[in-house]
Amino acid sequence: MHDLAKICEAKGLEVRILQNANSFFLRNFDNIPVVGLPGRTGHDLEKMSERYDVYCKQSHLIIASPLDLACNLHYSSNCIGINHGIYWDDKYTSVAKYDINKYKRIFRAQKNCTKSICVDTNFINWLRTYDWELASKCEYVPNYVDRRQFSAVEKEFDGKLTVIYPRRLYEARGLYITIEAFASLLPKYPDLNLHFVGQAVGDDAIATRLFISQFKSQVSWYELDMEKMDQAFRQSHIALIPTKYAEGTSLSCLEAMATNNGVIATNIGGLPNLILNNFNGMLINPEVASLTNAVERLINDRQLLKTLASNALLTADAFRKEQVGFEMGFRHRRKFNYYLVKHHAGNQKMQPLISIILPTFNGSRYLKSSIESCLNQSYPNFELILVDDCSTDDTASIIEQYSRSDSRVRAIHNEVNLNLPSSLNKGFAIAKGGYFTWTSDDNLFGKNALEVLLDKIQTEGADIIYSSYYVINDTGGRLDKLGGPPEEIIFKSIVGACFLYKRSVHEQLGDTTHPNSDWKTWTFG
Repeated sequence: MHDLAKICEAKGLEVRILQNANSFFLRNFDNIPVVGLPGRTGHDLEKMSERYDVYCKQSHLIIASPLDLACNLHYSSNCIGINHGIYWDDKYTSVAKYDINKYKRIFRAQKNCTKSICVDTNFINWLRTYDWELASKCEYVPNYVDRRQFSAVEKEFDGKLTVIYPRRLYEARGLYITIEAFASLLPKYPDLNLHFVGQAVGDDAIATRLFISQFKSQVSWYELDMEKMDQAFRQSHIALIPTKYAEGTSLSCLEAMATNNGVIATNIGGLPNLILNNFNGMLINPEVASLTNAVERLINDRQLLKTLASNALLTADAFRKEQVGFEMGFRHRRKFNYYLVKHHAGNQKMQPLISIILPTFNGSRYLKSSIESCLNQSYPNFELILVDDCSTDDTASIIEQYSRSDSRVRAIHNEVNLNLPSSLNKGFAIAKGGYFTWTSDDNLFGKNALEVLLDKIQTEGADIIYSSYYVINDTGGRLDKLGGPPEEIIFKSIVGACFLYKRSVHEQLGDTTHPNSDWKTWTFG
């Protein structure tokens, strides 16, 4: 987060970092304000997100890390999520306990983000199995390694070997399969040494100490600050990344590769994005036998160990910090810089996202004009969701033409005719704006419609706002002006073709179920 904050700062943004805390605090880290927000949320990401939502209303850009923190950000029109990998693949996962509801927070968060930056492709591929369109918002930007700190070191691979376990010591990171594997390896190979370099607490610390007590001359355990971790990698020959589940920790893998180590990694998270088995490392199953066999193979085949370490060095060059792009103008992070510039430009005041739903059935006659009136709005921050209700004319091809050519447009094609209420519901289900409106294929928005409506609803503090409108003929000529004062809404639906309401109105009322249910919406507001 520090590097990202510095990128934002370099782009002219005023940066602050919000952090969950037991009590309020305001501190500075490298001239960046860090705000601790108390909320008694514990580790509940849903509640944290609700808490952060209040503080993010006036932000021009929100970076949610992890991505889940965007799940309840309703003012997130300029939101980038950071996904660190899949973290729910623990040993208790089973088909018998499968429940898609536990993923709904992730889906909501993804909908609320304009883009998600993913450190590995595991999450992207998983998301595709549920929603291809949501997954298309993901961008793969891998972790990087600072080669100025983690530089190549000449090593002697033919003598005694030192194996390093360079991360926190606990089950998810493979502590116990490492202990069990080396309990059989160390007696067999007296010239083999194992270094645990990381923190352990509770039962994990007890298990580590007990193991060391059995092999005092061969096993070491120590902790180093991040700025000194390269010292541990410089004296090792084999690096273990034996993750059992939860993300994979590709950062440790890259640091090991950059310092001339033969790497043994499990096929978890983003590790397969880095390791090609038997080329620049060994990729194994997260189990004791696989780890034991891999270490023993490298002990007995030193030429293979040298080759893997050499190829790992070549691979690490592609993930250099300056190459991946923290320093201005480099490859992958250039994309991230682009997102920052794109989202910040022109945001002199808060511009919340407005979602326009346009359902249509056989509306090709006027559809293009209606779509153009939406796309030509003076207010810039909106999305247009076109819902084709199984049309038999040219409607589908028109919708596809616009959805392919304009990133603000998304398309839904019903497989059967669902009629207006259900088509609206499908549009609202994927809408990510803080404000909603909908229109028809034979309606035309005035150029300033959204801008005026949003200004009024914010100024008045209203939930719903509407305007009068003109009835027009086939050529756009005005025939009549319709509308009415708010007090008449009790007796009839006076809201016509031009209106705007808060997302919360829709969420409280639920889905549209009847062709005349607009009236329920207006009277609620």
